[in-house]
Amino acid sequence: MSLISSNTIVETTKTNGNTISDFNNKINYSFPNLNELRNAIPAECFEKSLIRSLSYLILDFLIIYGLYLVVGVIEDNFGIIGLLLWYWVLGMFLFSIFVVGHDCGHGTFSSYTWVNDLFGHVAHAPTMDMSHPWIPEKLYLSLNWISKHYLKFPLTGFVSWIPLYTIFGIPDGSHFWPWSKLFENNTDRIKCVVSVAACFLCAYIALYCSNYNLWIFFKYYYVPVMFQVLCFISILMCFNENTF
Repeated sequence: MSLISSNTIVETTKTNGNTISDFNNKINYSFPNLNELRNAIPAECFEKSLIRSLSYLILDFLIIYGLYLVVGVIEDNFGIIGLLLWYWVLGMFLFSIFVVGHDCGHGTFSSYTWVNDLFGHVAHAPTMDMSHPWIPEKLYLSLNWISKHYLKFPLTGFVSWIPLYTIFGIPDGSHFWPWSKLFENNTDRIKCVVSVAACFLCAYIALYCSNYNLWIFFKYYYVPVMFQVLCFISILMCFNENTF
C-alpha cells in the first residue's frame, strides 16, 4: 500500500475551493423534537382500543391452541424435524402473547390500569414471564445500571434467562423472590407475589394437562417456552448484536 501525504488528501478533497470538512461545517443540522416526531405519526396510532387489543390476544391464544391440537399429527408424520419446526412456530406465537403483555405494561393495551394488569398476567404467565417485575417503564429506566439491571453477563440463551437469571437472580436479583434487591418496597413485593402465583398456576395447569408426566411437561411445555425465549433473544439481537 502506498503512502499518501496529508497535503495530497486535502487537495483531492477540495470542491470549488472548499474541503469536505469545510463543506460539512456549513451544513445546518436540525433534529426534530419530541412533539414534532409525535405530530408526524398518524393520530390513530395513539388511540387505545380495548377491543382491538383483546382481538390480538385471543387470536394468538387460538393459534397456540390449534398448534397443540396438531402436534401429534406433525410428530407422527415428520418425526423430530417436524417437532422442531413445531417448536419454532409455537415459540413465535408464545412470543406474540409476550408482546401483548408488554403493551399492557406500557399502558397501551387499554385506558384502564386494572385491565392492563389483568391481561398483562394473562399474556405473560403462560410463558413464565413476570408481569409486574417486567413493567417496561421501570425496566427501561434501569437498563445498563450495574446495581439495578446488569445485562453484561457471560451466560446466554437457555441458561441465562431460565432459571439462572429470572428465578435465581444471577446477577441482579430474582424476579420470583419478593425480597430480592429488585423490589424496594412492600407494594412491589406484593405485586411480585401476584405475578409469581400467576406463573406457577399456569405451570400447574400445564402439568395437570400432562397427566403429571414430567417428560410430557418438559417436552410440550418447557421446551416451547425456551423457544419463545430464543425468539425473544433473536428480536433483541436485531436491535443490538451485543444484547446477549
